[in-house]
Amino acid sequence: MNRAVLRELASLPFHMYLSHAHEDFLLVDRVWRVLDRMGLRAYMYEHFPHRGQSPLDAVIGAVRDSQQVVSFLTDAGNGSAWVHQELGATLALGKYLL
Repeated sequence: MNRAVLRELASLPFHMYLSHAHEDFLLVDRVWRVLDRMGLRAYMYEHFPHRGQSPLDAVIGAVRDSQQVVSFLTDAGNGSAWVHQELGATLALGKYLL
């Protein structure tokens, strides 16, 4: 990766976006807390509500503002339309996907 890309990544507000189904909240929240203690900024919709903004706009903005997306593809995640939309946004925005 060249230095310009690294500088751009470092300037983003979040290290990662945690894509998950609502049913997986407890699992993903536990991961969010571990990452937070490690000093990593992770985005979860439940922790960063966007008042006055549609959920779709909030999610797209958060994916855009993250270096990478971590998708929890559990049974619930696989069946979630939101998770699939977040994956599509991730690919469309050229973000790293884990």
